[in-house]
Amino acid sequence: MEVDGRIGFEMDRIDGSSMLDDLIAKPWRLWRYARLFAGLHLTIHGTADRGLPSQHEKFHRVADRISKSFTPEITARIHSAIDEMPKGDKTCHGDFHPDNVLMSSRGATVIDWGPATLGCPAADTAWTVYLLRHGGVPLGRSLWQCLVLAFFRRLSLSEYRRAYLRGFALSWTEIARWEPIVAAIRLGDGIPEEHDLLVRIIRKQFG
Repeated sequence: MEVDGRIGFEMDRIDGSSMLDDLIAKPWRLWRYARLFAGLHLTIHGTADRGLPSQHEKFHRVADRISKSFTPEITARIHSAIDEMPKGDKTCHGDFHPDNVLMSSRGATVIDWGPATLGCPAADTAWTVYLLRHGGVPLGRSLWQCLVLAFFRRLSLSEYRRAYLRGFALSWTEIARWEPIVAAIRLGDGIPEEHDLLVRIIRKQFG
């Protein structure tokens, strides 16, 4: 919405803890939360909000932004790879992970819709797969909390496979095709701890 010439989001207040924090406090819910997590993503991908920006256009903008880190040839290959992938017409969250799901009296609520786009669910899922495999651990976590998070990530990946094969017209191969592109887009977030890993992935695929 626009107020006095400034654009902003109007949001409901949700009182509750994140799925990640709830899981750390109640690790016996691990299996149920993994299935819920995958189901929420499938629900998002079953909608189509026509007011959202284009996923493809966003990816091209980020590829331009990171171009200074690579040769012109690698940048051109990233752009070509984006163009070769299906555009899709579904709602994509853009940053779906357990800390962006709040558990409240209203049930599980997905938050942080700023990066949302209209695009290909396989790309959106590949982003979440990257986060589950390689994303950092939030600061201030104990060793036990890190172990629970690592187990949750592995279980969620397994549940993703089951959920997509059972509930959505996507194959795991389609999701995997997006992984090098997702690495390039993730590099645009400028996270120092992940920089070297992402550059290696990009150069291996596009170098």
